[in-house]
Amino acid sequence: MSQPVSSPSVLPLALQERRIEVPGLELAALTANLEPAQQGPTPHKPILLLHGWMDNAASFLPLMPYLAKHPMVALEHAGHGHSQHRPPGRWYHLMDYVADALAAVDALGWDEFYLIGHSLGGAVSTLVTAAIPERVKSLVVIEGLGPLAGEGKDICQRLQRSWKQLRDIDPERLRRYETVDEAVQARVRKNHINEAPARALVERGLQRDGEHWIWRTDPRLNITTPYRFDEDQIQHLMRGIECSCLSLLSDPPTPLLPLDDFRQRLAALPQGRMAQLPGGHHLHMNYPAELAALILEHFNGGSDPS
Repeated sequence: MSQPVSSPSVLPLALQERRIEVPGLELAALTANLEPAQQGPTPHKPILLLHGWMDNAASFLPLMPYLAKHPMVALEHAGHGHSQHRPPGRWYHLMDYVADALAAVDALGWDEFYLIGHSLGGAVSTLVTAAIPERVKSLVVIEGLGPLAGEGKDICQRLQRSWKQLRDIDPERLRRYETVDEAVQARVRKNHINEAPARALVERGLQRDGEHWIWRTDPRLNITTPYRFDEDQIQHLMRGIECSCLSLLSDPPTPLLPLDDFRQRLAALPQGRMAQLPGGHHLHMNYPAELAALILEHFNGGSDPS
């Protein structure tokens, strides 16, 4: 079923729900302009969009109409939105998200594509680009650049804490809301998102449970990550990204990634540049037009995006 999306001064956009099978899972996605891209060459490369932790594909609803000349797939990570959860007893590890995304672009049959990732999706996007540099033609990372780093001396403690949390997880211990509006206001307060995009995120992310509303997200998403790359490894990964990369950060910056680490990672990229805009951690939802202008210019190699 198509869902019309309208926005001033942008192309009208019809979204379709799609299920994409990857090994062991079925992932959900919101797609636009996808079928024409499968029928033959198109002047506009397709875009894969990967959302942040505890978000869903609706994270990109404000941005997608501004990119409407391109075929687009906003993929939902396992355990998020309408995607399946991982089997019992499994962690949600960064490299598993990467494997899912790689399998998804294979299932879509994309030889070349653009990649946009926000937060967790940005970390996944950088690793996808390092894994298949010949296929990712341009990369945009919103709020972040590569995964969060860990220190080797912490690895035993991290693994022990993660295993204990996985063993003791209570899938029935979920936050319950009396109304959708209550959940929307909670999201607005927590993430400083404008109410309209927050509502889109929340409505896609909730499900009915008797007289209450609960999140569709897997409770295991809150478990400590059992292993992280160290900063040296991450910078080596940055050096393996061959395409041009645009990193978009909030102004003032959010504390997700220390600025010193960010600058070193940016310098490690063969073709990296950054820009800062207001809007907080979800700046792509609060200021989509401004971000889209920078993204289209980046995709066009610095030429006029119109």
